[in-house]
Amino acid sequence: MRTRLIQFEQRVAELELLAGEIEGLAYRFSMGDQGSQPNLSVKTRTWFFAAQGLLEKTYPEKVEWLEHLLGGETGMHKLLDTMDPSAGDKLPRDYRDFRESFATARGLVVGSLERQKSLEYDTLIQLSSALTSDEFETARQLFDASKGDESILRAAGTIGRVALERHLFTVAEARNITIEVNPPTKKATAQDVINTLDKAGVITKIQKSEIESLFKVGNNCAHPKEAIRPGDIERLLLRGKELTSTIV
Repeated sequence: MRTRLIQFEQRVAELELLAGEIEGLAYRFSMGDQGSQPNLSVKTRTWFFAAQGLLEKTYPEKVEWLEHLLGGETGMHKLLDTMDPSAGDKLPRDYRDFRESFATARGLVVGSLERQKSLEYDTLIQLSSALTSDEFETARQLFDASKGDESILRAAGTIGRVALERHLFTVAEARNITIEVNPPTKKATAQDVINTLDKAGVITKIQKSEIESLFKVGNNCAHPKEAIRPGDIERLLLRGKELTSTIV
């Protein structure tokens, strides 16, 4: 998903670069540079069809609006179809219409990027929430069936800890938050992601403290030499599941 979003961002950046060239050509033509008209017409229509293809995939309900911005009564087509920059006061009016319509069209393309980011974020969180819910359900089933068996209790707590940790990493990824580690070469830990989400304002200080407490329980479950209590593990499974549903 992240690779696809990066590719989308690159495509929008390319279209914005072309749009900058088009803006310059339109201004020069409006000032009487007749030689700029062929490039203006070709590049604008190239940009338009590329933008149209982009919106068809990400924002289909806006395609008709984009088409109106090109060919509507006060759209971009009048300037593109004008061959003589000495056409009296008509050209300045056409240029103003072009500039306004093109600015709106560019806004649609840039806006589609933000829409795509939101869709990617929603998809990641939905997938994580579904998987996390399944993992906590599995852990709960183990806990209920343990009948005091320490090895099964530890397994339940470990699964709950892993589910909570993975969800926090997914939230950071979905929000495009870089996890801070020290030194930078070391692998990010659960504490690193907790600290990063706290610093970014994704979790509150109270949530941070509770999550750290839950991770301590999960860590004890994963290390046979550490003592465990069923009540702590049950709290990990209950509150861990609740926190993953609210921290998104």
